[in-house]
Amino acid sequence: SALNMIKYNPIFGVVLGNYAEQYQNKYILPEAKEREQKHSHNVYLQFQAETGLPGLLLLCALFGYILFWSWQRRENIFARIIFFSTLALMLYGMTDYTISGYRAMRVYWLLFALCLVGIRSWKHE
Repeated sequence: SALNMIKYNPIFGVVLGNYAEQYQNKYILPEAKEREQKHSHNVYLQFQAETGLPGLLLLCALFGYILFWSWQRRENIFARIIFFSTLALMLYGMTDYTISGYRAMRVYWLLFALCLVGIRSWKHE
């Protein structure tokens, strides 16, 4: 269903936060086992379905930059925590939707913020 949303709305998507309604009213497949599904079980497919290709590229650029930035500072334990937690979040995103309001995302951003404070205050001896 997400692939059909992407196919018919490749540039602008079906509007952020509109996946469930579009899925249940227009794009549900006849063989779908989850008739009341609220989200795709893939963050990348859902984000592209809702925001189009530009939104997906921005999402990947954001997390790609975080990976790049933290890897450049990998001698710092807090930067490594950011790197591996971001990588874990991105891999987890292949099997679930974590972007809006889910605990995994809230925990990630809290950990990210704490690690940024740690990076700024950490003195390697």
